[in-house]
Amino acid sequence: MAPKAWLAWVKYGSAEIEKLKRRVARYRIVPKRDQVAPADSDKRKVLQKIYDFYEPKRHRFEALASMACESMVKETGAHYQRGWLTRGTGDGGLDFVGRIDIGDGLSRTKLVVLGQAKCEKIDAPTGGVHIARTVARLRRGWLGAYVTTSFFSDAVQREVYEDQYPVVLLNGAALAAETTRLQLASGFQDVDQFLHHVDAGYEDQVSSRKPEEILWE
Repeated sequence: MAPKAWLAWVKYGSAEIEKLKRRVARYRIVPKRDQVAPADSDKRKVLQKIYDFYEPKRHRFEALASMACESMVKETGAHYQRGWLTRGTGDGGLDFVGRIDIGDGLSRTKLVVLGQAKCEKIDAPTGGVHIARTVARLRRGWLGAYVTTSFFSDAVQREVYEDQYPVVLLNGAALAAETTRLQLASGFQDVDQFLHHVDAGYEDQVSSRKPEEILWE
C-alpha cells in the first residue's frame, strides 16, 4: 500500500533517489515589512532621509545606487569595479555601469553589470515594467542590478524567480543598510553629510561610454 516512489526506492536503492524525489518550486519571497523596515527603526529613518534628499532631483540618485550596489556585492566576497553613470536622459533602463570579476589569471572572467536606480515612494511597490526594461538591455553573460528606495511586490519577486532574470534586487531596507555602512566607512558623522558628499561627485561620474567598454579596463 506504500506510494510507488517509496516502493521503487526500496527496490532499487539510493541510485534511483534523484529520479524519485518530488521537486517543489520554492520562492524566497521577502515581505514588504522586511524591505522597508519598521517605521520607528533607525534603518527606516535613514531610508526616509535618502528619499527626502533625492526626491527633488531623482536622477542624481544614481550615484548613491551605484555605490550601494558595489558595497553589497563586495560584502559577498566578490570583486566589483564601479564604472560610471549614464546621462539623465531617456536611457531605457540603464542608469549606472559596473563590473564583477570572477576567478583569477587565465580562469578570470568579467561580467558587465547594468544598473537601474529608482528613487520611489517608500510605501509604493516598484513597477515590474522597470525591471523588465533593465533585463531587456542585458546581453548574454551580463547581469542586472535594480536599486530602489521602495520595495518589490510578491508578484514581481515571483516573476524574477520564475523567468530566471539575472538581476540583483536591492530594496529600501538593504539600501539604507549599505548607505549606513558606507557613511561610517567614510568617516562622516551623519547620513546627511554623506549624501551631500556623494551628490557633490555626481557630475564627475557621468559618461556617455558604452557599457561593454568597462570590460577593457
